[in-house]
Amino acid sequence: MNITLCLPAEAAERVEEAVAEAMEPFYLDAPGWEENRIWDSWRIVSRAFNVLPGYETDLRLVAPHPSRWGGYVEPPVNDFGWCAGGPRELLDFGASTEEARQLADAVWLHWHQLVAELPAAQPYDVYYGRHVTEG
Repeated sequence: MNITLCLPAEAAERVEEAVAEAMEPFYLDAPGWEENRIWDSWRIVSRAFNVLPGYETDLRLVAPHPSRWGGYVEPPVNDFGWCAGGPRELLDFGASTEEARQLADAVWLHWHQLVAELPAAQPYDVYYGRHVTEG
């Protein structure tokens, strides 16, 4: 599961600490509502936001952080033009929105192609009758 976490500007100098604080109520061993305890780990990933042209090397951008799986450290992805976050004035939300629209269109088209290959839907009674009589 991926989430987008928005932090206040004053958290810029302590991003990892601010993310940990924001995620704390959702850790598996956190007190409170059991339904809220859904995380056992988190990491900052790349390809979340497009960067405005000319700002790709700005030090205020949040870079992805590698994750650790079974002692193996996954190397970070260096994806020029993308970042995990940063100040709003450095992010190209228009490009991100257009890319999301194109992806949604492609998924929708693919779904309809897959559905066209499936047999026609049957009423529940057909399924129920088949399994009750076999059981």
